[in-house]
Amino acid sequence: MSGGSAGDSTLSRAAEEAEELHRIRDTYFPANPEDKTSGSRPAPITLSASSTRSLQVKLNPSLGDAWLCLGHSIWKKGDLASAKNCFSLALSKGPNKKILCYLSMLERKLAQGKTIILEKDPDMNSNPDLYFNCAIANKYLENYERALTGFEAAALKDPGLNSGEEVQQIVTLLDRLIILSRSNTLVGGQSKGKRLKTLAASLAEAVVDSSHKKATISVLQEGLNNAFAVIGRVLLFIKHGATAPVFYLVCDSEQTCFVLSVYGLHVDAIKENDQVTILQPYYRVFDISWKDKVYQFKSIRVDFAEQIHVNGKSPAPYHVVRTSLLAQHKP
Repeated sequence: MSGGSAGDSTLSRAAEEAEELHRIRDTYFPANPEDKTSGSRPAPITLSASSTRSLQVKLNPSLGDAWLCLGHSIWKKGDLASAKNCFSLALSKGPNKKILCYLSMLERKLAQGKTIILEKDPDMNSNPDLYFNCAIANKYLENYERALTGFEAAALKDPGLNSGEEVQQIVTLLDRLIILSRSNTLVGGQSKGKRLKTLAASLAEAVVDSSHKKATISVLQEGLNNAFAVIGRVLLFIKHGATAPVFYLVCDSEQTCFVLSVYGLHVDAIKENDQVTILQPYYRVFDISWKDKVYQFKSIRVDFAEQIHVNGKSPAPYHVVRTSLLAQHKP
């Protein structure tokens, strides 16, 4: 065994032992409650979990799991920006679906927090740009009702903004989602029931890797579903006015149709009739009211290319949208 591997193993065991000590500390309840402070309790642990993990990454900065654990501890303390930095460093050590899952949750929480702060800003009433920018954030967070309200408020305060176009774009998208999910016929003129039955049967034998449990829409809880994987068949690509996300109508093995919104992939990465496996699905049931109209549909959101397999394989590199930063020096 190499020195590096031995060191990693030792550090990992130390972290596990520290976790067990903290579990004992947090769950120790003596018969006499006064014993908690009387000294009869097991010797106190003076090294916090986050301190243990900080020491771990200092001893071996290349250990991705240590950065992941440190980020998780910092998150619990409420320092989301530092936690994100730790997760990003962990991800830089190599691809890891668990890290991507945490990053997805954290990014969403950070974005939600920023929009809430903006919406409470007293300058909102005098600055239509703040309404507009907040609505844009809500649009990409798929908080459609709040986005529509924000765009409408921005339009009233500054008709020069293209808020009306944004409102129409969202309403058109919602109309399409409802029409397609309720349509009695699909591509090729086949009846929806007949085609769904055929497609659902083809998914029955599909398998997922041992780290995930195969699931259907009916067993998911709203929000992130760790360690689950949903297998579906793509029925339709849903066209709309924006470049991201990419929307599809998908059915699972129980013939339940849902909307799949995908970020981080080009539009040609997934095609009609493809089989998709969605890892750690982020599930939502939408119930949106706008202008005396109600929009109700089920949806799964994919934030990273690593969270989805197409026909049993990870998306090809040329199908993945990579983020980039453009720096410009101004003397």
